[in-house]
Amino acid sequence: MQSLGNVQSSDAVMYGDRDLILSAEKDIREISAQMLVTDHSSYPRLRREVRSGRYLQIRSGFYLDRQCLEGEASEWMVHRRIAIARHIAHYPTHRHIEAFTHQSALLLRGLPVLRRPGGIHERRQRQQGRSASEYPAVRMGRQTLSPPGRVVVHSGEAVGDEFETIGGLPVTTLRETARDILIFSPPAVAVAEVSMLLRSVTGYSRWQRQDSESRASSFRALVERTIDEAESVKSKRRALELLSMCDPACESIAEAYFAWFLHAFNAHPWKTQVEILADGSLFVADFCFPDQKVLVEIEGFTKLGAERKEIGRNLDALMQRSNLLSAQGWNVIHVPAQQIFVDPIALYTHLRQVAAGIFAMRPPQKWLLRT
Repeated sequence: MQSLGNVQSSDAVMYGDRDLILSAEKDIREISAQMLVTDHSSYPRLRREVRSGRYLQIRSGFYLDRQCLEGEASEWMVHRRIAIARHIAHYPTHRHIEAFTHQSALLLRGLPVLRRPGGIHERRQRQQGRSASEYPAVRMGRQTLSPPGRVVVHSGEAVGDEFETIGGLPVTTLRETARDILIFSPPAVAVAEVSMLLRSVTGYSRWQRQDSESRASSFRALVERTIDEAESVKSKRRALELLSMCDPACESIAEAYFAWFLHAFNAHPWKTQVEILADGSLFVADFCFPDQKVLVEIEGFTKLGAERKEIGRNLDALMQRSNLLSAQGWNVIHVPAQQIFVDPIALYTHLRQVAAGIFAMRPPQKWLLRT
């Protein structure tokens, strides 16, 4: 693991995936290189290019070449690139920004965010320049590529770390980003996103589980000390409890969100990424309820693929695996990732029908369901 950035506190050792940072920097610089910037003096000279249809308006005076979005495999990636372009356009015209934080920090680091990226989170000590409250929708003809994005200004004390620079943009450190999300974001968002942050920060691998858990424990302790600096006792307690629910063993943000769901609806004890031997083959279950003999598999693009033939092959493999596990007495539940994000009450109702035994007979924890 690499140490990223200089910090003022001697115990604030930052871990991180250096390859991920380099990839994020490459993305930011690539998008920046494909932006056209105009002002009152240069606009007449560039008017023809602006009106050619080749560029998409990010905000007044900033335009993104459409070629930057061509070839993207998913709508999510288009939103991500537009969101990065908004940050690139925002920074030079808002001189009181100290750093991008919260979900903006995750986005610029190349880390997963739970909800569609588009807004801007910035930290300031001074309150000047709060007039920009929203970025306009980005449209290509009649098609809306990205809806309007809000600008959220956060003020208050940082944790004493020097902000890191990624692709020319200042970003809060990993521990400060984790603290802010745990304190201020809704519980589902906090557990899902900080689980993925922990996974990336510690280079978590199920093949090296003991070492991975040791690194995760060290970083958790660092985040706990950071949370302890918060002024509100209630915020501290909330953030620490959410941190205890974060699971770096989850391999996708869908799995991390499902872990939050299990906490919210009082599921019986479970394990993640459990190895099971069936008929001479080794399988890894996303979520295992050993006492109830239930396995829950979260099926997304990473498992099923995107092409029709690939999906067909992977589905056949999944069914064969399910048959082998069922023969050993396991109840294997397959949950599409898209179904997870629709409605937690509907998901709970479905799972109560197919695997009622995994939930305790208690009402859901309302504080975890707050949005």
